[in-house]
Amino acid sequence: MKRKITLTAMFILGLVVLPLSLHGDPKMGFAQEDAAEPEPVELDDTKWEVEMVYVSGKGKKEVSTDILIFSDNKFISESFQKNKYSPTNYSMILEEDGTTKFGTMQVKDKETSFWKGNARGDTIEGSVHTQFPGGDSKTVYFTGKLISGKLLP
Repeated sequence: MKRKITLTAMFILGLVVLPLSLHGDPKMGFAQEDAAEPEPVELDDTKWEVEMVYVSGKGKKEVSTDILIFSDNKFISESFQKNKYSPTNYSMILEEDGTTKFGTMQVKDKETSFWKGNARGDTIEGSVHTQFPGGDSKTVYFTGKLISGKLLP
């Protein structure tokens, strides 16, 4: 019963907090490169190759690669899928400055992962925060490029 209440609370928290957190995170912004602003893009039917970077509290850096897929209104991380996470719905906000912000939450047993990120042009960046049983957590940052699909305004 306690687990059901906890998962329900985490789900509700994700529905309320995630969209709010996606709306104004200055650390997730992109540097201005061109005077012309790109239009916001739809992510569905796109695939992204990303570099995942984790730095431990002791300063040890771990780098890996992943493929992020947005398909049929679902989000898939190939590496998380290999670890038995299922595809999940994602939320998206199209900003006037050309940034598309997205977020999702995935649950596997007693693990919960919160993804949030920004896509602009053919570039994507963001983070995934995983909460483990017992209270431990890990945040991994990612950056990458579009490798397939067409971004639609």
